[in-house]
Formats: sequence, structure tokens, C-alpha cells
Amino acid sequence: MFNRLKFWERREPQVCTRQVYVNAPLPQSKLDKKGRPRQRYATNTITTSKYSILSFVPKNLYEQFHRVANFFFLLLVILQWFPEFATINPIVAALPMFIITGITAIKDGFEDFKRHVTDRSVNHRKTWTLGNWTNYNYPNSTSKFFSFQSKTSEKLNEKNGPTWKETMFRDVRVGDFIKLHNDEFIPADILILSTSEPNSLCYVETKNLDGETNLKIRSSVPEIDHLETAEDCTSIKFYVDSQPPASNLYSYNATLVFPEGLPDRPRSRGGPVKIAVNLNSLLLRGCVLKNTEWVIGLVVFTGTDTKLALNSGETPSKRSQIERLMNPQM
Repeated sequence: MFNRLKFWERREPQVCTRQVYVNAPLPQSKLDKKGRPRQRYATNTITTSKYSILSFVPKNLYEQFHRVANFFFLLLVILQWFPEFATINPIVAALPMFIITGITAIKDGFEDFKRHVTDRSVNHRKTWTLGNWTNYNYPNSTSKFFSFQSKTSEKLNEKNGPTWKETMFRDVRVGDFIKLHNDEFIPADILILSTSEPNSLCYVETKNLDGETNLKIRSSVPEIDHLETAEDCTSIKFYVDSQPPASNLYSYNATLVFPEGLPDRPRSRGGPVKIAVNLNSLLLRGCVLKNTEWVIGLVVFTGTDTKLALNSGETPSKRSQIERLMNPQM
């Protein structure tokens, strides 16, 4: 029987956590029918530009004629093509509007070109990620050729062993091990696993996020701060049960789960070893590592899922105060 009380009862929204697996295949429940991960992650490419080559003309014209004054004069020009309303030559009436919209389009195009240049510069910055290693959070190619190529590369990986390789920011992926050095920009939201400093501390400059110039202290997870080499990173198995992407710069919660336990903390009868982590163990994209020789971390959020991107929003269209006052009056 239909329960009216349950129908009107307020339901709490379901919060989907993010689970990132390290050196361990994903469980069957996390795979689709084709054996590929169900979870899809944002790429680490950042785009602040408003237009592409194809969208520039229609989008820019829409923005310009979205202004009431421009739309009003467009209607006047259209009316000049009808003999009943014509007072002057329609081409002469349209000429000033064409000049104004053309100059505005050139200005907007130049500003957006500079955004494209900045985006390219940021996306092509270099960092160090773990190579000759398998990230199980991403699917292998379904193509026979690329599947064969993938298996061949895995055999070579086993033969050559893991090593740190130079990687562009745009190619950084969720679940990658990453090694940062002093004065380097942080390319994604990264969970700190170990550092070069005593007591597993590191220092970051966050002025790109909150405007503060004083350095902030962050710390790694004490239970795994022994990670120093590429081989160390491949020898440990765990997964991160993280909160979903959120814009709050001052809050983060996650749990590291070690199904097989740790060397100094073996698996107990109660289940796997679990370690809670918070914002103090997270490096945010846009920050700069300072006074620290190196940091080894795990990427948990990339691209549009990072806290920096979630707080940025879309690039707004510039509107003067006079224009805001004119629109209601028009």
C-alpha cells in the first residue's frame, strides 16, 4: 500500500565517495560488463578561454546582442529594410552598428587568445609521475592492436622496473604517484604520502588560492612516510576512500584502507587497517611547494574536480556599470 508519510518524508541526498585503488585491481563491483572501471575522472586539462574557432562568431554575437542597447539598434536597422518604415538607406543605418560590433569582437577575440596562450602554458608545465607502472583506475584499450600493445608495455615495465618520468600537467591522472620538488607548482589535488623533511612535514604557499602569503604546514600520512623511491611506491597496496569533489578550501576527509595491513600494523580480525586523513595531508592545485626538497603524493582530484577549479567558475562576460544601468531603462 502506498505510504503517504514516506512520500513526503525528506530524504538526505546520497553522497557518492571516490575510491582510488593503488597497486591493486578494482573489485568486480567497480567494473562494467566489459570489465572497464565504472568511475570516470576529469582530465587534468584546464580551460579558462570562452571561445573556440568554431564557436567564436555565434557566441560572441549572442553576447553582444544580449545587451539591450545593441538589440534595440538591430531592430531599427531591420526596420529600415521595409519601405513603410525606411527613413535612410539601410546600409548607412547598419554601418555604425557593424563597426561597433566588429571592434568589440576583435577586442574579445584578442583577450580570449591570451587566455588560450595562458591555458597552453599551464597545461604544458612539467612534473614527475611514476612510469613503468600500472594505474588500475583507468581502462585498457578495447582495440586488439592497442590491447596487444598494452600487454607488451606491461612486460617491458616488469623488466625495466618503475621509474620517475617527466609528465605534462594535462597528462596527470587520478591514482598516479607524483613526485614534487621545491618551488614547483602543484598540478592537481594530491594526498601527501611522504616528504624529505623531518617529521614528514612540508611547506606550501597558497596565495593563488586564498591570497595569504605566509607558508602553511602540511604533513604526510605517518604510517607510510617511508616511501622514498619508485620501487617503494609499487610495493604498497591500498585504496583511498575519499569524499567527492567539493569547493570548500578548508575541509577534506578521506580514509586510507590497507586490505593486507601494514608491516608494523598487520591485518587484524576486525578487518583491514584504516587510517583517517584530512586537509592537513592534502596539497591543492595552484599552490607552490616551498622549503621542501621533495614530496611523494597520490593524485585524488584532477582538472575540473580540483578545489581551485570548483571555486573559479566560468569566465564571465565583461559588463560596465553604465551598461547595467542602461539595460532596464532601454
